[in-house]
Amino acid sequence: MRYDIFGNYQIEVRRVESKWRVFRMGNGSAVEIYDLVIPSDVLADEVEGYLNDLLHEDAICGRVIRQL
Repeated sequence: MRYDIFGNYQIEVRRVESKWRVFRMGNGSAVEIYDLVIPSDVLADEVEGYLNDLLHEDAICGRVIRQL
């Protein structure tokens, strides 16, 4: 699942061996973000809400986290 984070950057969230892994996307590459942790019990349809809760301090007025 890909997400636009407040119009600043994009991430991809992948389920690998029952754990969520998060990658920052850019210039045709994906770099894993180790300090952005999504608990394994978060369901796929809850990931966007979880990201909003986790990253709300980076929010920019009028911009949102949205799935691409």
